[in-house]
Amino acid sequence: MVKLLCCLPLRDPQAFSRAFIDNGALAWPNGLELASWTLHREMESAGLLSEAA
Repeated sequence: MVKLLCCLPLRDPQAFSRAFIDNGALAWPNGLELASWTLHREMESAGLLSEAA
């Protein structure tokens, strides 16, 4: 799995708790945005999705 340096601070619960929704994407005050459709596409292409939740 690719490790993105911009995402490393999200391992800290306090930093993760600052998330908010901006135009349908999960975002943080530092400018990081994680769009659900992009995450799904990336995870699907990497074989990380399964039918069970």
